[in-house]
Amino acid sequence: MAEEDKEFWAETPTDSDLACHLTLVRKKGICIYGKPINEVFPEVPEADFRSSICSGIDYAVSVLRSNPIYGILTLCRVLSYLETNEIFSKREAGLWALPKLPNHLTYIVIHAVEVYEGTRNEMIDINEDHLEEYSTLMKSHIDSAL
Repeated sequence: MAEEDKEFWAETPTDSDLACHLTLVRKKGICIYGKPINEVFPEVPEADFRSSICSGIDYAVSVLRSNPIYGILTLCRVLSYLETNEIFSKREAGLWALPKLPNHLTYIVIHAVEVYEGTRNEMIDINEDHLEEYSTLMKSHIDSAL
């Protein structure tokens, strides 16, 4: 290994999503060529998977306004896993989370799911107070599930 290679790897940050991605590949992936997925990708310890998905909570909250579909459905997905130990798609997690929300906030998730699945072209304007309430409520549910 060349000296500059060592410097590159020493300065490269870790990817906190890697444990999540590996787990998703092993649980939901489809092999289209080559060895079976479980022979190629290692099993991720549960604690590492949970740490990986939880590391994205603050980012999901921070992008609720700029990338609402990602932020809204990621919070649903994290909570659904923490409470069920099942890996849901973003669509499935959004639908799963609806009963956790007060009625006046369900439109946020419903519209995000519809845009995500392609049955709606764009996200509607979300009341700022509702978005803040959604964020606070989801973080509270997540904290309670940890």
